[in-house]
Amino acid sequence: MEFFGLTKIPIYALDLSDQSFKFLRLIGSKKEVFVGSFGEGAIDKGVLESGEIKDKNRLSVILKDIFSKNQIKFVALSLPEEKGFLREIRISGVDESELFSALEFQIEEHIPLKAKDIYFDHVVIEKGADYFDLVVNAFPKDVIDSYLDTINSSGALPVLVESELESAARAVVPKGFAKSAMVVDWGKTRVSFSIFEKEVLKFASTVLIGGERLDYSISKNLGIGINEALKIKFKMDISDSKSPPGVLNAVISVVSELALEIRKILDYWGERGETKNNIEQIFLSGGDSNLFGFPEYLEREFGIPVSLANPWINVNFPPKYLPAIKFKDSLRFSSAIGLGLKAMNKEKVI
Repeated sequence: MEFFGLTKIPIYALDLSDQSFKFLRLIGSKKEVFVGSFGEGAIDKGVLESGEIKDKNRLSVILKDIFSKNQIKFVALSLPEEKGFLREIRISGVDESELFSALEFQIEEHIPLKAKDIYFDHVVIEKGADYFDLVVNAFPKDVIDSYLDTINSSGALPVLVESELESAARAVVPKGFAKSAMVVDWGKTRVSFSIFEKEVLKFASTVLIGGERLDYSISKNLGIGINEALKIKFKMDISDSKSPPGVLNAVISVVSELALEIRKILDYWGERGETKNNIEQIFLSGGDSNLFGFPEYLEREFGIPVSLANPWINVNFPPKYLPAIKFKDSLRFSSAIGLGLKAMNKEKVI
C-alpha cells in the first residue's frame, strides 16, 4: 500500500510491536547492499496493545526521539498481523482492467467491514478463462490512519505500509522458493504463523505465546528472578536430555504448547480444499527462535524440515562483508530487513 509517489529519498523501515521498536535502512544497489543504520529499543507497556495504538501521545514522544537522533524523515511501516484480514477470493466475469473495481464492490462479502472503512491490496495467484483467483490483504482504515497520523506528528513522512508478515517473508523465504512454507515468528509477547505458497502469503494467525512466557516459566520453576531466567534461557539445549531437568521442564511446557498450535495449522492446511496441500518447510524467525535445539525439537515432532531462518538470505552483500547486526539479533529484525528491501526499490535503487 503506497501513499506517496516519492522517489530517491532515504527511506527507513520501521517495525513497531507491543513492547519494542526496530528501524533499519539498507543502502547501495541491487548488486551490492550494505546496512546503513539500524536501532532498536523498548516501548512502554500499554502504549501498544495487540497492534493497536492506545497512547498516541506517548508513542509520538518515543518516535520523535528516534527520528530526531537518527535523522529519519521518511518511513516504511510494517503493520501488525492481528489487525489484518487475509482472504482468498475468486472474481469472475470481468476483464483484468476491471479487477480492482470488481473487488472493491465485492469485498464486503468476505471482510466484516465496509469497503469505505478498509485499505486493501491483492495478488493474482491464478488466471482462468473467465476468472481470477486472488489473495487479498486488508486492514481497517482507522488502524492504519492511527499509525500514519502518529508518524506524521512525530516528524517523519510515511511513504508505504505493508503487513509485517509479508515483510518478514521477503527476508527469510529464499527467492524462487517454490515449496509451501510456514514461517514461525516467535517474539517477546506473541508468536505469528504465516504460510506461503510460491512466495505468496495465504494464511496468517497469531497467538499469545510470547517468549516472555519462557522467562516466567523458568523464573517460577527455579525460584529465580526474570533477569537470571533470561540468562539461562539461551544457554540450554532443549534437544539434549542431559540439560538440567528443572530448566528443561520449564521450557518444554511452553514449547510444547507452541508446537500444538503449529500442529493445528499443519492439519488444517493439509486437509483444506479438494487436494492436500502439505507444508514442506518451516522457517523459524523472531528473537526467541534462538533457543538451542528448537529446530530439532520441531523437526522430530512434525517430520518435515525445520530450520532457523537467515534474514539476510535475499540481501546481496559484497564478498566478505559482515553486517553490524549479529546473526542471532538479526532474527528480531526480519520484518525490518524485508521492509528495508522493499524501501530500496521505492528509492529507485539501480
